[in-house]
Amino acid sequence: MTHNLTICDSNQFYARKLSEFINSRKGYPFLARYCNSIEECKQMIHSGKADIILSNMENYEKMKDEVDSERVIVMLDSKEGVDGNNRIYKYQNCDVVLKEILKMASSIEDINVYINRSTTMKVIAVYTPNDSRIATSIALDIGKLLSGRASTLFISLDGMSVIPDITGIEFDMDMSDLFCENMTEGGLSNAIIGSVRRLGNMDILPIMHNYQDMASVTNEEWKNFIRDIERKSDYEYVVIDLTESVRNLFDILKLANYICVAASKGTVDGYRYRQFMKEIEILYDSELKERINTFFVDVKSEIVFETSAGSMGPFGNYSRQFVSGVLM
Repeated sequence: MTHNLTICDSNQFYARKLSEFINSRKGYPFLARYCNSIEECKQMIHSGKADIILSNMENYEKMKDEVDSERVIVMLDSKEGVDGNNRIYKYQNCDVVLKEILKMASSIEDINVYINRSTTMKVIAVYTPNDSRIATSIALDIGKLLSGRASTLFISLDGMSVIPDITGIEFDMDMSDLFCENMTEGGLSNAIIGSVRRLGNMDILPIMHNYQDMASVTNEEWKNFIRDIERKSDYEYVVIDLTESVRNLFDILKLANYICVAASKGTVDGYRYRQFMKEIEILYDSELKERINTFFVDVKSEIVFETSAGSMGPFGNYSRQFVSGVLM
């Protein structure tokens, strides 16, 4: 179902460009129109052609007595006053603006925000039985490479994630909070849309601060988690950074279309990798094993992460091999 999105902003150039951008994004449940005046906007409201109204504060103040405030998203010229409810900062990446509109629209009772996909979302799991920083570095690089192609989401399920330290990104919530939100109707999908932070062209979900908080998450809940991301977002790729701190590791691996396993060279590390592969053979069918692509990496004493969009980490060559050889 398509919903009418009416843009009423004093900056006509901005309003026109934003409406053109929204209408260019195939699969989103919006048909955007911009108004040349407040009177035109009022006419669309009274005729029932404005399911959602995007307005700057000045215009909203002039017509707030004639509009349902729950259907209004106010676009602010500065970040001051942005509250995550119905206030957004308009001068940011248009993809981010659209995701925030999607999140806020989902709270309106009669608005359906499901995405009509033209392609199937691909889930890539990156795992190591060794130093978790190896998987994080490779997963970040894979995410950077893929985000240059299409919309990409990065998820870290490392109970001791270094993501905040190496990126400087601060999160308002914990990964476990997303599953608490799942207890309320529509809460999980709303929380996923609203909780992402951006690194270059890639979105990142909140990290898991304590793996024990996630210990009770069932396989069915993990399936619903991935399904909700696919149904209510336009991500073409989801990259999951996995370590042994995840309780139901194999269940999550089974949700992935592609699996990248990074094993460091050495007697002890090699034993851990062989033990992991033996568990795969004993517990699961050959289909899961066929999805695994293994890279044996040389690990130096210090792993230096690269967080800029154009730079690769110390295992960048392996990430490039995986993306070009497996995901082409």
